[in-house]
Amino acid sequence: MASSLPEQNKWEPSVYQLEKDTPVLGGPGGPDNMQAQQLANRTLYLKSIVDGLQSGDTPYSSLEKAIDAIAAGIIPEGSKFSVRSDNPDYWMEEYVNQAGTPVKTGKFLLDGSAITKLITFDDNGNAILINDVDEQSLIVIGDSAGVHLTGMDGSVQERLGAIGKDRAPFILTLSDVEKLAIGVINDFGHLNLPHLPDSVQNMLNSHRRRIEKIINNRRYLDIRECGYYPGRGENALHAIQLAINTLYAAGGGVLYLPEGIYPLSSHIVPRSGVAVIGAGMGKTVLMPYKANAAFRYIGKNGNTITYLDNCVFSDFTIDGINQVLPSNGVYIPDIKGMFFQYYSNTIIDRVEIKNTGATGLGLDFPDNVWINRVRTQNCGRLGTDTGTGEPADINTPILRRPLGASGIGLGTGAKDVEVIFVSETVNISNMNFGIFFEPQLAGAAKGAVCVNNVCIGNFAGIADCGIDGLLTAGNVMDSNKYGFLLYPGTNLGGKPGRRGLVTNNLICNSLSHGVYSYSQKTDPLLGEYQFVSNKIRGNAEDGINHRYTSPAVKISSIVIHGNDIYENGRHGIHFEAGNIAINTDITNNRIWANGKLSSGNAININVPMLGCSITSNKLRDILQFDSEGQPAPTQQYPVNVSAALTDTDISFNHCVGNAANTFNLTGTQTRVTTFSNAGIQ
Repeated sequence: MASSLPEQNKWEPSVYQLEKDTPVLGGPGGPDNMQAQQLANRTLYLKSIVDGLQSGDTPYSSLEKAIDAIAAGIIPEGSKFSVRSDNPDYWMEEYVNQAGTPVKTGKFLLDGSAITKLITFDDNGNAILINDVDEQSLIVIGDSAGVHLTGMDGSVQERLGAIGKDRAPFILTLSDVEKLAIGVINDFGHLNLPHLPDSVQNMLNSHRRRIEKIINNRRYLDIRECGYYPGRGENALHAIQLAINTLYAAGGGVLYLPEGIYPLSSHIVPRSGVAVIGAGMGKTVLMPYKANAAFRYIGKNGNTITYLDNCVFSDFTIDGINQVLPSNGVYIPDIKGMFFQYYSNTIIDRVEIKNTGATGLGLDFPDNVWINRVRTQNCGRLGTDTGTGEPADINTPILRRPLGASGIGLGTGAKDVEVIFVSETVNISNMNFGIFFEPQLAGAAKGAVCVNNVCIGNFAGIADCGIDGLLTAGNVMDSNKYGFLLYPGTNLGGKPGRRGLVTNNLICNSLSHGVYSYSQKTDPLLGEYQFVSNKIRGNAEDGINHRYTSPAVKISSIVIHGNDIYENGRHGIHFEAGNIAINTDITNNRIWANGKLSSGNAININVPMLGCSITSNKLRDILQFDSEGQPAPTQQYPVNVSAALTDTDISFNHCVGNAANTFNLTGTQTRVTTFSNAGIQ
């Protein structure tokens, strides 16, 4: 039965030749079929080569031959093919027929010699070596010793065996008892904890670098580094001054004063850019003695002015209990806790000052300054009566009080605008004022803000002695002789009452008036003060009193609006003395139950009024009863005016329950309107 020759895809090196004596024999392996078998094998081999050339599986020996094949139609348009490369590291490179032109595709096969450079065996043939281009071994793979990396002790398997199995990128997860992750160690070996923005190692290193930078640049000093140890009773002046000077020379920094007592034989001179920080109020205690302040800086030398700039003072106490008068026994206002003239961009925060001879915090000529959370008590204790020379007290007359002698005293006037914020301070039982603002030079600077302070037991809680546009808001002035005081100041140099605003304060329990605007000077006063939305109650005399003893001085452009004024000892509002009240409005106040200690009215006016109004007030006294439950009003008249009225409107007031529900207008009236006043008889 006939069958086909079994073709093999191989190249036959030669073709069998039949000889004369070759027997005639067919079948598998028979001589008659040997030539046909060899030729069939060669044919199949050549066919596979041609097919390979067309499919790109077999490389052409040169690019020229590939071009000839394209021209002959052997390599169709778009077909890929291979060509032996002229790069010694490549065996072949792939091309594509694009419109009859061979174009490289970028693919290639490495030559065997290039591969053996990268992957070799050791001399024994037991280990595979993976090398870099310089034939330096990077990885060694042994038949039993595992994988070894350059620079690593032991094999990779040994290292991995010591590490728990967690998903990348974490190599270890720390869990709590509920299997919740509380920390992970990443592939750099760094510990990451919840809510931290970076690994613990990175954050500690960053913190260490910052501290080292500060220390290396001497931007931080502990006073103990200067050889001073608090608690030994030694004079601290020279060590503190050395530390401040050192930091100043380095461009600024922080001086830390740890807990302890720091006696000071003279004043410390602060330097720009140097912060002084203690361990806390009552813990770090500076104790100046003699007639010296703890800190003193005077920025004017001849005609040259240099501001103390960019300073911070925080977290310490100044106790002036050891301060005394100078050897001549005469009081001077320099015996302060802190005494600066010309200072800017400075913060004084959480500083306690007590028992100083003069003002606790006595600072002049600020520029962008913040005084915050300061506490003063019993400051000005060495102050004397300027008339008698005897020690002063809360009853010393207003014009004979010692200079300064207050909790916080702020002088202004070097510039037209001197911004200073005083906030959240506590000022108790100081000789003159809890806080006062006073012009020191000819000008009256603007820019002072006094908010959210507490002043108790002072001669006056807060005093405006003639600066321009003081904002006084949200303060508590309780149990002082005067709550809020406007007067020329202890230096008698100011013109009080210049365009200020007193609003939303609690002014109560004063030994005299709640608000007292007083001047004995002949200088005209600008006025334009506003008292708005305050609670003024329980003061022993008047709620609000204006008293200008010079017959030439006018009460000008005052606004008293929206206040609660009640239960004061005499009058609710009292214009006691002055040339005339002009362009002044008393509106929308609630005034009741005054006259508690002496005969008083809701509104009592003793000065002429021109172009003024008393309108829309609630002037009542309906909440007081005697032991038998009968009405017992103490507020006499809702409005009592004993001077001339001109172009004045008294209308739309609600007047009930007073002892006499009528207007007692005894002066000359010219164009006066009294319209729609409910309750007036």
